[in-house]
Amino acid sequence: VDLLVAWLLLIATCFFGKFIGVGFPRRLTRIEDEALLAEDVTEKQAAMRKQIEELLQANPDLAEYANTTVPKAIKNPQAYGKRRMKRPDVIEEVWTQTNGPTAVAADKQDTAKRLVTCLVEERFLEQMQGYHWMLRAWVPVHVALTTLCFPWLIVHIVTVFLL
Repeated sequence: VDLLVAWLLLIATCFFGKFIGVGFPRRLTRIEDEALLAEDVTEKQAAMRKQIEELLQANPDLAEYANTTVPKAIKNPQAYGKRRMKRPDVIEEVWTQTNGPTAVAADKQDTAKRLVTCLVEERFLEQMQGYHWMLRAWVPVHVALTTLCFPWLIVHIVTVFLL
C-alpha cells in the first residue's frame, strides 16, 4: 500500500509539474515587463516597498489614497496580461479608475502617480514571485518521491520474479 501511495503521488507530481511547466511560464510572460529571476523579483519588491514607504512618509496626506483607494482598483495582473496591456497602460488605467486627477490635489499629482506606479509594480511582482515559487517548489517533492519509489520498485521486482 505504501508503494502504491508513493507511486500515485509521484505520478500526480509529474502531471502537476507538466501543468505548471506549461501554464505558468506563459502566464509569467504575460505580466513581465522584463525577464527577472526569482531573486531579482525579491530585490525589486523590496525596492518598491521602500520607495512606497518613503513617498508616504514625505506625503502622509496620500496614505488613504495609496493604502485604500489604489489597491482596490488594481486587478489581478493576469486580467491585464490577457488584454496584453503594457505596464504604462495599466498604470494609466488604475490612475483613471481611482479618479487620480480629481481625487488628489494638483500639487501632489506627480507623487500620487508615482505611488500608483509603485503599487501596480508591487502587485505584479507579487504575482511573479508566486509563479517563480510554484515553478521551483514542485521539483524537490518530485525528486524525493522519485528517489523513494525507484528503489522500492527494484526490491519489488527482485522479490516477485527472483524469489
